[in-house]
Amino acid sequence: MFQDSGPFAEMVGDRFGFQPLEMEGLSQDAWALDSRPSLLVVGNAATQADIGAMAQGAGFRVAGAVSIDDMAERLALTVGVDALVLDLRGLHGDDQRLSRALAVLLGWPGWCDTRPLLFTDLGTVEAVAGLLHVRLDRILCDPSLSDIGTALCLIAREGCAAACLQDVGRETDGTRLEQLSAEVRRLAQTIDRLAREDHGEGTRSMRDREQDYTPPPQQSADDNDGASREEVRALLQARRLRDRFLPGELFADPAWDMMLDLMGARIDGKRVSVSSLCIASAVPPTTALRWIAQLTERGIFERSNDPDDARRVFISLSDAAMDNLAGWFAAVRRTGIRLTS
Repeated sequence: MFQDSGPFAEMVGDRFGFQPLEMEGLSQDAWALDSRPSLLVVGNAATQADIGAMAQGAGFRVAGAVSIDDMAERLALTVGVDALVLDLRGLHGDDQRLSRALAVLLGWPGWCDTRPLLFTDLGTVEAVAGLLHVRLDRILCDPSLSDIGTALCLIAREGCAAACLQDVGRETDGTRLEQLSAEVRRLAQTIDRLAREDHGEGTRSMRDREQDYTPPPQQSADDNDGASREEVRALLQARRLRDRFLPGELFADPAWDMMLDLMGARIDGKRVSVSSLCIASAVPPTTALRWIAQLTERGIFERSNDPDDARRVFISLSDAAMDNLAGWFAAVRRTGIRLTS
């Protein structure tokens, strides 16, 4: 069971003014009186204490901490928790332990009601986001302790959803039940695909999938409309060249960098993965994922899964954003400013 221990746990305990929690020593009455939202920590034993300490500082009641290998057994005994931290760092996209862990989550009845916070390496972001269909701002890539603490505080502030009973027999609930059935079918298909992969039945290579991809029409550029690939590349090159002479953090603008990268990819008829877009943003991956989530919510970016491999997630510009960017390039060109030599 989880116990607060370790130097960071002691530091956080002093900072937030809470006492170390030993769950095995708590009575049933004590748990019943604790109204804090519950949180389960799954991950490396070396980091469980620090994560648990930060979670308590953020206002959570830590219900336990287990390893990834013991997660299935623990979840089978757990009806649900308000939040779940899953540390997947160190696992690769083709690691069967990763596939099994994600399959366990998808098959756990409490998954749809919990608020997840996932820690991954950059190489596994797409697999996690694609299979679990979580918001990208709930995924922290190679996070620092401050990233983890901030994310836990934000999740704790969301509050707990109030429980309610509904009459599923009412005709007005027909649509909701149909959506639930469709979600169950999707989860079943995903679990089945993961099971086949565990038995060595892999998916087609990315090269084969790219051959099936029909790129969007390439944008043509003239003196009055649109943007050429040369202009987009020249602008990106100028921004990267600036970082050689001035501190990059002075001009951090991940939204603009990612929009330009996606515009260039669309002109070239290419798809951009989440991990590739994180690199193009020129900011830490966790920051990039938050920006991607915000821009997707605003309708500037569009997120899509690879239909042949749920472990791949692509990001693209929406049609409206593409039109607006093309209009900006055209307006710049009309002023006489040259973006290319």
